[in-house]
Amino acid sequence: MVEVPIQGGRPVVEREWPETETVALAGSIRSVGPQELVLSFRETEPDWSTVRRLAAGGPIWVDGTFQRNHAPRLSDAGASGGLFHIDEILDELRGSVPDPSTVRSSSPALRDDEN
Repeated sequence: MVEVPIQGGRPVVEREWPETETVALAGSIRSVGPQELVLSFRETEPDWSTVRRLAAGGPIWVDGTFQRNHAPRLSDAGASGGLFHIDEILDELRGSVPDPSTVRSSSPALRDDEN
């Protein structure tokens, strides 16, 4: 699996590369082996038309600015899935998980010299 960061509608690569367009770069990557790509959109919402074009050639995962509310668009674009980050669901988790300071453990406490 290869991550392709995208900023300003173009892939971000550290070295000079002949392809500067996302679809052409994806084709080059896939020609040498890796078929699964992670499109990591930076600073803008995912470009679903690019996701759709690349999904036609193999598995695509959406990352970067991808959020849970984007999930319904994944199948329409042919994406394999999306990656969202734990920060996005922390409030939800905090609402459903007991505060650790109020939970009593049934396990015996460890001494300072135990791991």
